[in-house]
Amino acid sequence: MAREDEELENLQRTILSSKLFSGEKVSDSEGVENSYHSARDASEKLDCNLEKLCELLAPGSPILGELADSKAANREEELLNYPPTPVPRRNTMNPRRSFDEAIEEETRTRPSWNDTTTRLDTIDLSDVQRPSLAWDDEGTTGSWSINNAYNFQNSVEPDRMQWRHVRVENSYQGPRNQGTIHQRYAWQIVETAMQILERESTLNFINIDKQSEITVCGDVHGQFYDLLNIFHMNGWPSKDRPYLFNGDFVDRGSFSVEVAFTLLVFKCAHPNKVFINRGNHESQSMNMLYGFHSEACAKYGEDIADRFRELFCHLPLAAVLNNDVLVMHGGLFSTDNVSLDDITNIDRLCEPPDSGLMAELLWSDPMPCLGRAPNSRGIGVAFGPDITKRFLEYNGLSLLVRSHEVRPDGYDVMHNGKLITVFSAPNYCDRMGNKGAFIRFRHDMRPKFVTFDAVPHPDVQSYVHPGIYY
Repeated sequence: MAREDEELENLQRTILSSKLFSGEKVSDSEGVENSYHSARDASEKLDCNLEKLCELLAPGSPILGELADSKAANREEELLNYPPTPVPRRNTMNPRRSFDEAIEEETRTRPSWNDTTTRLDTIDLSDVQRPSLAWDDEGTTGSWSINNAYNFQNSVEPDRMQWRHVRVENSYQGPRNQGTIHQRYAWQIVETAMQILERESTLNFINIDKQSEITVCGDVHGQFYDLLNIFHMNGWPSKDRPYLFNGDFVDRGSFSVEVAFTLLVFKCAHPNKVFINRGNHESQSMNMLYGFHSEACAKYGEDIADRFRELFCHLPLAAVLNNDVLVMHGGLFSTDNVSLDDITNIDRLCEPPDSGLMAELLWSDPMPCLGRAPNSRGIGVAFGPDITKRFLEYNGLSLLVRSHEVRPDGYDVMHNGKLITVFSAPNYCDRMGNKGAFIRFRHDMRPKFVTFDAVPHPDVQSYVHPGIYY
């Protein structure tokens, strides 16, 4: 078994076997009964942004410690059918910069590690295309090579920013009092999630059996406490309670990093049960204006902010539920006869362009009148009920679910019942007064809507660029 696959399975297995609550008994099947009794309780009991994940991330837990010494055993059933073939990775940041040039430029001085200093900024290879890895002696001892281009001694892995060598101090007790996750754990979550997302297709096909249901959430926009309220109402993500998050989980809100880490931890734990689509805000240009880049830099440093940028480029763009319902962030296209194969073949490993299928999928909006019109956002198109009808018939689908727009009741049904907008950030930007909503789909694909109000959260200044009004 490859070293990366073994570590990934160990991480998934240990997360799955751990408690998510500190001091509470939790099982996947009990759901809401194991949540806090009220939304206000959920907020008041959170002493920090990631209190719910402290047990996952604190020293002594079986989650994020030294995985290299553990052995793969008793794999969870959901891991057995995990996609085995990774999507080829390419340099999405600086195509003119070769791997050898980056090595020569940035590794002239080797980082030194000691008991008191943690250096994560010595080597920055986040904009470099990484070829396949070749480990010596199954990665347990000695050196390893990258296509024989350069040898790093002592198993130091450049494209993982050497997080395995970062020491967790004995004083670290988890991200309490609005603190941050330890740098080692932050990097481990991002890198493990990257391995999973690399293996996924641009268009995911999700099957819901007769005994199950899936929850579809819309925009969260950094509203971490409202995300916890969704889990309070609906149950935590698990093998029995799958979720699909339909993009725009970062920006605008003050806790985008916490939202991102939470979704990625559950993605690592349940790769076949938790799905994350890309939204228009999972992009560099939007993150620079609407706060996520500044927040990530302030809390964890510029290197991990840049790594998030690359991770966003690996997020899938859409999902099909039971070959019947298409879920994507924005909307439809400027031309007819766009097929699901066309969506699958979109090259997603890049920053979103200003035009084309990817831009329209992330940015387009529905309108009540027939035909197409220029979109008021300046990107994508506005499309009417006739466009929706033709697209669904052409692809053998019955329903289109999208997000991207705030709705007073948290959701909206348009286009003769063929299109649903779902938005999961209540009281958007602390000023809109809207409800949030999520949708449950059972095997018959009939939507069940659940609406909710905003819960209290700490009064923390947003990281949105001061030139942006909201």
